Amino acid sequence: MIDLTSTSPNARPPDPGRSRLCRLLPITFLVLLGAGQTAAEPTRPPGTRVWLDVPEQFQLADRTLGFVSLDGQTRIEILERPRPLTEIFSGFSDSAQKVEKFEVIERQRLELDGLPAELIETRAKGRDRKGRLILISGDTSDSLVLTADYSNGGTNVPALKTMFSNVHWEPSRPLNYLEGLRFRLTDVPGLRIAQREARAVILTASGRPRDDYSTDQWLGVTWVPYDTAPPENQESFARSLFDQTDIATDIRFGNASAERLDNRPAFKILGRGAHLRFGFDVGIYQIVVFYRDGYALARGLGDPNNPESAINLFDAVLSSLRKE
Repeated sequence: MIDLTSTSPNARPPDPGRSRLCRLLPITFLVLLGAGQTAAEPTRPPGTRVWLDVPEQFQLADRTLGFVSLDGQTRIEILERPRPLTEIFSGFSDSAQKVEKFEVIERQRLELDGLPAELIETRAKGRDRKGRLILISGDTSDSLVLTADYSNGGTNVPALKTMFSNVHWEPSRPLNYLEGLRFRLTDVPGLRIAQREARAVILTASGRPRDDYSTDQWLGVTWVPYDTAPPENQESFARSLFDQTDIATDIRFGNASAERLDNRPAFKILGRGAHLRFGFDVGIYQIVVFYRDGYALARGLGDPNNPESAINLFDAVLSSLRKE
């Protein structure tokens, strides 16, 4: 388990003078957590500008940017976007939540370090009745979205509300997307680092974070440790990863070639597929760079009508790839 009580570089010492969200309940966090649970120092996940008072029963998540409870019942995800708050509010309206098959239980308008914020409690429709707590805040240039997904009865909702009420966010702080990752790379004109995940960064043509509705070119690069030993057949391994891709539908294999990146063996595959949401044709790019203790996996979507442009952009970014 990752030590969340470390004081440097990710932990921020408590500051009694700093502004906080309005307290939601006249009860202490320790009482809400229950007997035998204690709150840790405010902790900042690498690659974010967000500090959270997470209890001992949480650790840094392995695949998403945030935290996960040790029992796996609660997941907290952090998303910082270079978009004004006014642009993202509509995505959390009651009608938008209905589209996502969630019903809004409660809304509370708050203030986060002088910035407007809203805390939204929702519950999934259907048999499992999973819950989701959402905190949104921002200014005229940046916005923050915190989500906590939890199983029915798997967590104490008031404790989560208090955790979110104590969040500290510094949007004026420079954001280092590559902090804590096992690799380094440099973006290029036409493809900029726009989004951080637990072990990955995503580059987009617009410089805005991507989602399933995005239509511009993008490239994601992630580090994956081997489950056991390095694969004996690198080509077969790369092809199996391509077959399992979830960035498009109707996957069609195209060209494949052995490469070298960062002075390591690599395998590139080019193919085609259909956009996840809109169904139009997209070009699929994948390259796997093999190291002794894991591999770097790069996947991207480009314009199939101008494949050379996308390939050149992706190749230019990956030419700067270096393992830490």
